[in-house]
Amino acid sequence: MHIGTKLRPDLFFTGIIVLINGYTNPDGTTLLRLLQKHNGDVEKYETTRVTHIVAQQLSTAKVNIYKKQRKPIPVVKPDWIVESVKARRLLDYREYLIDDVKENSSNIRSVKSFFEVENNFAQKKAEVNSSDRGRDELVSTENVRDPNDVSLLND
Repeated sequence: MHIGTKLRPDLFFTGIIVLINGYTNPDGTTLLRLLQKHNGDVEKYETTRVTHIVAQQLSTAKVNIYKKQRKPIPVVKPDWIVESVKARRLLDYREYLIDDVKENSSNIRSVKSFFEVENNFAQKKAEVNSSDRGRDELVSTENVRDPNDVSLLND
């Protein structure tokens, strides 16, 4: 939550910049007014500032493009804006994701989960490395022959 939203709880779209894609219900002008009234903004083109894409539906080509992105921008239904205004707070956009791109957006992880996975990976790697060291030592001692052992020469 931004500092401005603590002083002005009606500015719950602070930091939200959307791209309105195609036909929507309500129309783009209404969505623009709702966003701006609550301190959000709209871009006409997909720029790095865009935090969400608002669409009623997407073409197959655009669905494929968004699914292939490394860091996909959430594609939400216009109801996310309308319902947030009705609730007078920013609702979780994940409840309003478009079905076609929903499975890809489920790959979006929180920062906390990223570090949990990284920590687990580091622990597993340390365990493997320590067990490898023990195995290497074991292997190296098994292959050492006693130079005084003459029984191996008779084979």
